[in-house]
Amino acid sequence: MNKLFKLFFLIGFTILLIMIVFNYLGFFSTTYDTYEAEIGELKYEMDGKGYLMYDEQILASPYSGDVIFLVNNNQRVPGKTPIARIKRRNISSDRKIDFDGKDLLIDVNKIKNNIKTIENQIAFFRKEKDVEAEEKAKDILDNLYPVLASLNEREDLYYNRPLVNYERDDSTGDIIVYSKRSGIVSLNVSPYDQVFTPKNMYILKYDELKEYKKEPVKREVVSNEGFVRIVNNSQVFLFTNIDKKDTVIFNKNKRIDIIINDTLVRAILVNKITNSDNVTLQFLLMNDFDKMSDEKIVDIKMIPAKAKGIIIDEDSIIDYKGNEGVEVLKKDNTVVFKRINRLTTVKGKVCISVDTFSYLNKDKNIVSIRTVKLYDDIIKKPKEEYLIGK
Repeated sequence: MNKLFKLFFLIGFTILLIMIVFNYLGFFSTTYDTYEAEIGELKYEMDGKGYLMYDEQILASPYSGDVIFLVNNNQRVPGKTPIARIKRRNISSDRKIDFDGKDLLIDVNKIKNNIKTIENQIAFFRKEKDVEAEEKAKDILDNLYPVLASLNEREDLYYNRPLVNYERDDSTGDIIVYSKRSGIVSLNVSPYDQVFTPKNMYILKYDELKEYKKEPVKREVVSNEGFVRIVNNSQVFLFTNIDKKDTVIFNKNKRIDIIINDTLVRAILVNKITNSDNVTLQFLLMNDFDKMSDEKIVDIKMIPAKAKGIIIDEDSIIDYKGNEGVEVLKKDNTVVFKRINRLTTVKGKVCISVDTFSYLNKDKNIVSIRTVKLYDDIIKKPKEEYLIGK
C-alpha cells in the first residue's frame, strides 16, 4: 500500500513539476493576435470635378472685323494695355452675343422657403431648450444665408457682359481694344463666361455644368462680342459637389490640399451649401495661377484628411473606463491599456500620436499622456477581460 501511495505521489509530483515548467515557458498562457505599431502617413483622397471661378473682365469691340492680338495667351498685363487691333470689316453672323444660362439658376424660392422653415425650427428648439438641435439648424442656416445675400434683392443671374474699352487709330481707322485692369490674358472664351462669375457663385447648379463650352480663339468678331478675358488670378474660387455622407470630413475655414490637373494647391473651405441631392463645397484657392486662367472645369483630387504618426486598425481601439485606447502586449505576456490621441481616420485605419500627447484638463492644466510607441505589439481584437486586475 505504501509503495502504491509513493508511486502515485511521485507521478503527481512529476506532473505538477512539468505543469510549472510548461507554464513558465508560456505553454498555458493566453495567446493574442497582435501586430507591430509602425509609423506611416494616412490620407483621405476624393476624386471629382471642380469648377473654377475667377474675377474677370470680358472685352469686346464696338465694331465687327478681323482680330490681331497684341498680347499672348496667359500673359500678365498691367491696366490700360493694348490687347488687340480690330481691322474693321462687315461680318454677317447669326451668333448669339448674350448668354441666357437660366437653366443653371437654382430654385431661389425654394431656398427662401428653406430658410424660413429652418428659422421656425430654431425658434422651436430654443423654446424646448434643445441646444444640440438648435446648433445643427444654425449651421445649415449659416450656409443658406450667403446664397440669399448673393442675390442682392434680385432673383436672376448676374451677367458679366463684355466691356467695350477702345481707342481709334486715326492713321489706319483700326480699333485698339484696351484692358481696363491688370490681370492675365486668356484668349479662350465661352458663352458660360458671362455667368461664371463670383457674384453667381452660390446660385448656380454646378451639377448641370457637364462641360464648359470653350470656343476656338476668335480671329474675327462681330460688334459687342466678347473675344478675350482679363483674369484676376489673385482670388480664385473652386466649387465641387460631394455626397452628403462625406461632409463630416470637411470643416469650414480649414486648409486642405487639392490637386488640380496634377498641380498641388492649398485651399480654404469657406462654405458648404446643402442641396437636395448633394452638397456643394466652396474653396478659396491660396495659389496665384499664371497658367490656369483658361480652365473652368477641371479634374481634382481633394485631400481633406492627412496625418503622420502610428497607423493602427480602428477595430483595435477600445473604450476603457471612459478613455479611448488600445491594448498592448508586453514581453512578459501581460496586457496593458494605452490611451491614444486620434489624429485622423480613413476607411478603417487610424493615425495616432506617437510616444506622448498632451491635452487640457477641466482645470485648464496641461496633462501629458504616455501612449503607443514604435514597435509596440497591439492586440487586434481587444477585450476588456484581458485587462482585469490591471
